[in-house]
Parts: sequence; C-alpha cells; structure tokens
Amino acid sequence: GKELYFYRGESKKPFEKKIQTKDAEFVSKLNENGLVIRVEKFVDNKSLSVTEINYDSKDRIIKQSVTEDGIVKKELFNYTVTDNAEVNGQEALPPDYKYYENDKLVTQTEYIKKGFYSTTIWFDSQNSVRTDYENYVKVRDVYFTNGLERRVKNYE
Repeated sequence: GKELYFYRGESKKPFEKKIQTKDAEFVSKLNENGLVIRVEKFVDNKSLSVTEINYDSKDRIIKQSVTEDGIVKKELFNYTVTDNAEVNGQEALPPDYKYYENDKLVTQTEYIKKGFYSTTIWFDSQNSVRTDYENYVKVRDVYFTNGLERRVKNYE
C-alpha cells in the first residue's frame, strides 16, 4: 500500500493522511496535534464507513464511533474521565473513567487512594460484578443483581 500526507502552508503537521491499499482507500483527518479525528473508508470511490474519534484536553480518546450508510453501527467506546488531582502532597491518582458501548455503561473504574480502587463490569441491565483492589491486589468480587448484593468472593 501507499501512505500519503497532506500539509497546509508551512505547517509541519499534516491535516490529512491517505492510506491506499489494493482493496480500499482510507482518508484520515487530523487535528492540530496530529491526532486522527476522522477516518473514512472508500472502496471503488464509494464511502463505506466513517470512524469518528474525540479526545479530551489531555489528548486521551474519550469517544470513538463507526457510522455506515449514515447510521451509527457501533459506538466503540465512550469514556467519561474524571481527573484525580494531587491532594496534600499525595501523588495524583489515575483518572476515574466510565466506558460505554452503544450508550450502555459497560465498565467503570473508581480510584479511592493510591493502590486502592474498584472496577465494575455490567453484563446486562440487571447483572454486574465489582472487583475491589487493595495495594494493587484483587481482594474481592461482589456480584449484584438489580443493584442488590447477591454474593461475595474474597481472595487471600
């Protein structure tokens, strides 16, 4: 395949990239930081799909979706990121986040303090499991049905 970059004026960063393969052409639009914000796939000069990518102020991907024939087929993910700032000289925690697929919350991670956090996975609208970590070690799984605690499995 062939990879082509396009620049505006004297800019050192491209605004567009094209990748041409034997079967398809991919046209990527890039933002001012050089990050891909849109990819359109063409076969025989016909647009087959568009992937759109959104970033937060720290250039982390927070949303990615794929549209085919004008219909959103897949929202690959949609993160909600909450930064945990440094407090009283303590090291800043990783950001809390929520991960969505097709507007349904799938995973959520919340940090309590360094090394202490929980991750919840939703299997469907009724069933979920929360895994608790202490000092980066898994200590328990808590299983829920309709928001009610059904079972706890502790790890040694």
